[in-house]
Amino acid sequence: MNGKVFQKIPKHDSLVSHVLEQIINAIVNGQLRAEDKLVEERLAEQLGVSRGPVREAIRQLESLGLVTKRPYKGAFVSDLDENEVIELQAVRLVLEGMAVRLLTENATPEKLAELEEIIDKMRGVAKRGDRRQILVHDADFHDALVRLSGNGVLADTWEPLSIKMRRFLLLKRRHTHRNIQDIVSTHKKILDAIRSGDPDQAEEVLHDHLRSVKVTFSKPKEDEAPEGGAAESEVAESQAI
Repeated sequence: MNGKVFQKIPKHDSLVSHVLEQIINAIVNGQLRAEDKLVEERLAEQLGVSRGPVREAIRQLESLGLVTKRPYKGAFVSDLDENEVIELQAVRLVLEGMAVRLLTENATPEKLAELEEIIDKMRGVAKRGDRRQILVHDADFHDALVRLSGNGVLADTWEPLSIKMRRFLLLKRRHTHRNIQDIVSTHKKILDAIRSGDPDQAEEVLHDHLRSVKVTFSKPKEDEAPEGGAAESEVAESQAI
């Protein structure tokens, strides 16, 4: 190799991923809400870093569609509108359908055990009535379907979609799951279909589940309880993906 091919990586680049991860988690978990303004100086102070890594993290968040920049106003947490959610669901049908077929064709006891473990966690939090945590395990299950498919390109394609879907779960949207136990049973059906070894059946069961998610896009009513209240628990129960 002749000449200088590579350049030294700026030290702050390692910080960018950490800053990005924390901001994404705050958005996904609902600590940062739609239309919240991201002020570089305040974020840098709270995170204990300079403004450079924060600025780069915000740029990457914009490319993920989680942040919108407005001229002369700054960066704001973006919202998911009805059309975007419908488009996300349509893409999920394709990507998760492919994933579940690949997984069914290449299932191993270890892969099946990992999915069963997630469902066991769902059962545990369902018994405790922990509606928020079951959403986390719900999303973990769908992430695992893609990851365990063994297709790296599919997993890379899924990652930004997963971030948006996890965020959507914690926005106050509703669909047909009203009983928290139904969330467990629907995912158990998917696992049983994968165990059957029939890719067509597994894909059909998964698609039936995804298509049953009929979303209404109503915002929380003014008389709903504040964050952490009873109304939030009720909403969370109906939001499993």
